[in-house]
Amino acid sequence: GRVNRVIVAGADVMGKSRIVRDVTLRAQLDGGRVFGGRCPVNRKTIYAPFFDIFEQMVAAVNPEADVGEEIRRILRPVVAQAGPETSPPQHGQKYRLYNRIVQSMQDLYGFLSVGGETGGSPLILVIDDLQWADPSTAELFSFLVGEAKQNRLLVIGTLTLDSGGEAAIESSSPSLSSWEQRSREGNFPIIRVETLTEPLVREHVQSLLGDLNVSDELVRWMLWESAGSPLNIRRIVDYLIAHDYLQWTPEGWTADMERIRVLRIPGGFASILMEKIDALAPEPRTILEIASVFGETMELDLLSHVSELGPEQTYASVRELVRMSLIDESSNGRTITFPQMHLRDAVYNAMPERRRTELHARVGETLAPAANDGSTQLIGQVAYHFARANDTDRGTRYSIEAGDLATRTLAHEEATEFYRVALELMDLGGVEEARKAEVREKLADAYYRRDDYRSAMHAYQFLLKSIQSRSPRLEHADDDANGDVARVMKKIGKVLVRRGDPEAAMTYYQAALTSYERLGQTVDVAEMLNRLAWLYRVRDDLDAARETADRARTMLETMEPTVVYGYVKNMLGLIEFAGGNWQRSREILVEAVAIGEKLSSEQLYKT
Repeated sequence: GRVNRVIVAGADVMGKSRIVRDVTLRAQLDGGRVFGGRCPVNRKTIYAPFFDIFEQMVAAVNPEADVGEEIRRILRPVVAQAGPETSPPQHGQKYRLYNRIVQSMQDLYGFLSVGGETGGSPLILVIDDLQWADPSTAELFSFLVGEAKQNRLLVIGTLTLDSGGEAAIESSSPSLSSWEQRSREGNFPIIRVETLTEPLVREHVQSLLGDLNVSDELVRWMLWESAGSPLNIRRIVDYLIAHDYLQWTPEGWTADMERIRVLRIPGGFASILMEKIDALAPEPRTILEIASVFGETMELDLLSHVSELGPEQTYASVRELVRMSLIDESSNGRTITFPQMHLRDAVYNAMPERRRTELHARVGETLAPAANDGSTQLIGQVAYHFARANDTDRGTRYSIEAGDLATRTLAHEEATEFYRVALELMDLGGVEEARKAEVREKLADAYYRRDDYRSAMHAYQFLLKSIQSRSPRLEHADDDANGDVARVMKKIGKVLVRRGDPEAAMTYYQAALTSYERLGQTVDVAEMLNRLAWLYRVRDDLDAARETADRARTMLETMEPTVVYGYVKNMLGLIEFAGGNWQRSREILVEAVAIGEKLSSEQLYKT
């Protein structure tokens, strides 16, 4: 039809993926290009499904290309251009980043379509498991949906409505209500795949048995036990046959309702599969346990490396698991997936804690080399596995790196999670407070950038007390902690400005100014004067604002141009404008623009 964006939603194992698979297969037969990605259950890879899609598209254009380098290119920092007290430009920056990602995909599709039969066919992108999307991935999905309106692009998402287990315990993800809100704003439908009704359960059981003679009592019992899921019905029928509750006779199938009537399957269909798992040989059981530690899906070559069974033995074990319907294999044979997450959770939770810790460590060690070589999309996963392995040193290191990556890619909510994990691991490792200060400041900065000013204030104040307690004689100008204290005070002032308390902000700015003056840090002194001038201007004290900003200008005009000098010029122009001196304001602002043009993008970004 004409729908070019849609979410297919429903309970687990209700057939959402099967529906999407059938739709996309038909599209491929008609010449369409289909690429897909999945949101991981542990939400430790930011923009994960888009990394998957981008990797597939790059490989389709040039199998020899360095995918990691291409991903780093599109995730390069977006330069901020804002004055000292203007609203954070993160929304504009984010959309520039999102536009770069989407444009890169469209460019790749253009390469795929040139000179081929698919030139007029649509590009179809499938994003599975939106219930586990991190906030930035959800936002990028919404942006992509908006782009679909203007392009030959079909975006399909799948959303499970009853996800539980590990995913429910981890950090929050967009709820059904938030996705419904997004669908209203983006004007796209959410198609609900409902559970089967009693007549449809009867039809399904009849088709499975090839027998129309199915009793009403069996149908009602099946509806209760299967919760109306077609996949569960199939598995329960298999179970009943395997345990002689259903038997074949020359007259057809007969059901032992006396036994079935009192039969309850503790844990539902997952327990049926657990019976199969308990009967597995050691090698297939090992493969299944490793796969559960990876998550809902994993690559076979990584599985072979972690299992240490060797490629042939690993492949044989995988074939056995596929035959028993315990895992699904991709069409290209490169990845395996759990057919439903409750099974993955059951396998994972059935392992002893020591076994889980050991496997997380092995998975982390397997993924770490690729992350160290520049595969940025793996850093969060490596951090997660080492943290779960209680490897405090490597868990801390990679968590900080993942937080830094999230910050650079404007995923500030995810950055706070990574930095919090790093601090927790540092606490477990007995790291002294002085070494935690940098991470605490990064956490506070991430709170500030995501507009969580209450958490940012709490984090900055805790950091300030920590620094002061380690430097009792701060009045000495040569005390190394003075610069740290001044910087944190400046940031607390910025938070107070955002919270609408300029008087308190001025107190912190004055304290930071005093420290910077003692240290002789001219550029920092000028910046604080400029921030104070902004506050004076806001309360219409233009004389004090002009005098303060002019002091900053005098300090900087004989130095090499800096961003702060541009801010100061900008402030002087705004002050003149507020005073009605429009021509003079224009002249000064033109000078500010000229300063900005002289600075490199790297200088702007670092500032």
